[in-house]
Amino acid sequence: MKEPDRDPGRRRRLRVRAAAALRGLAVVPLLALHGCDQREAPVVEAGPLTFRPVAHHPASGPLPVKDVAVWRQSVGVNEDRYYAALGSEGIMVHLADGAFLQRLAQSAASHLGVLYALPVDDVVADFLVAADPSRAQLTWFEINAGSGALRRLAGQPADIGDAVAGLCTHSDAGANRHRIVVVTRSGTLQDWTAVAHAGRQPNFANRIVATRERTLPLGGAGGDCAVDPATGDVYVVVDASEVRRVDADWALAPRPVIRSGDPGSLAGGVTSIDLVRGAEGAPLLLVVDRDGGRLVASDDAGRVLASIAMEAKVTALRSDGDSVAVVTESGELQLVAWARVAATLGLQGVAAPGKQKN
Repeated sequence: MKEPDRDPGRRRRLRVRAAAALRGLAVVPLLALHGCDQREAPVVEAGPLTFRPVAHHPASGPLPVKDVAVWRQSVGVNEDRYYAALGSEGIMVHLADGAFLQRLAQSAASHLGVLYALPVDDVVADFLVAADPSRAQLTWFEINAGSGALRRLAGQPADIGDAVAGLCTHSDAGANRHRIVVVTRSGTLQDWTAVAHAGRQPNFANRIVATRERTLPLGGAGGDCAVDPATGDVYVVVDASEVRRVDADWALAPRPVIRSGDPGSLAGGVTSIDLVRGAEGAPLLLVVDRDGGRLVASDDAGRVLASIAMEAKVTALRSDGDSVAVVTESGELQLVAWARVAATLGLQGVAAPGKQKN
């Protein structure tokens, strides 16, 4: 015969403690182990992530942001800079703590990317590339190595010929090429190579000449993209519902990696994608699940490994710096510490993506 419970309050307390302990297990370092343990592991569910908004322009106030790029400073105090594309309102530059630094009101931009260490005579310099939505062209800005401020370059912009849906960059050290990958809204992938030229003043960039080397049809409407810096493979969002991989040689048709609605995959549409690496060097995709309101981490085969709920719906995400930068559906640029995201996803011991040696 079962003995009656003489202390029901104690049992309730034990249940509460057990539940709390189980919740604490939601931050198991699954991704840090990825690449050395191929056993099936449960999906880690955690969150929500809380972001902090950046400062607004002191005169114009809040302006709707379309995209964001992160520049990793390599000299001086080694701080990141965050560049916000404001559409027809120009480009905004923010410091690592979100403070306002600069606004270029006359430089329309819908998508941004950073090119590192382009040779200019006997030196190298970093540049920002922007897609001008009013002209469907690529425009160029030199990044001040000390402050991160921008200087627009003269010269003929590169004609894309279509509305841009995604833009990502890749430094191909083996081929000594600096690439800009452009995804058009109508569904083509364009591969451009950029070369910097000095003017009359030596070692001082005057213009960038970009050459479109190849195109590839995606088989659907284009979206955001990310390039694996180690392999040159491109991951691109197609039809806002799946992620496809394009091999570095572009010889094969894009292959689906993640499909919304597949078992164990995303709950809804895909709005943004980025790529990081686990402790063992395996590529990990960070995907914004629009309908699920989550940041999802998966391996390069599409298996979802971890998921974080987000307080706001996100349309763009970049994880290059010490802070993860997102653009919310309402057009606000917000930041959250990479360490917070890494710990939640189980990426302990993995440096911020931009700080890794790719």
